[in-house]
Amino acid sequence: MPAWQKARKWQKEHSTVPFEERLAWHLAHGVVYSDPSCLVLASLVSWDPSLKAPAAPGEPLNAWFVELASLSGAPLYQINQALPHPMEWILFRRNNGPKIHAYQWDRFWRSVLKMHLNVTSTT
Repeated sequence: MPAWQKARKWQKEHSTVPFEERLAWHLAHGVVYSDPSCLVLASLVSWDPSLKAPAAPGEPLNAWFVELASLSGAPLYQINQALPHPMEWILFRRNNGPKIHAYQWDRFWRSVLKMHLNVTSTT
């Protein structure tokens, strides 16, 4: 199943917001990346690491908030390649939960790549 279909199915099962509405918002205000193995909906936001919360309005944009990502046979680091440029932070919620997970960009992707290399070297 292509990544976008997996994302649409997940969205229907876990949210009251229709997939098409979420997609349209990101087409107008964020980033949409889609190929058969990866779908990413993300937007630029301001993050205050000292508060561990969104920054006050007007603060500089310093993070990608990945609102929805779906992979179909692609490694996790493909999400990195879907975003147009790095930012200081990457943010996401796991399974649409309430907690925002925030990681420094470089540290997060180094750990993802290391994890991927360890998995592929043992298989």
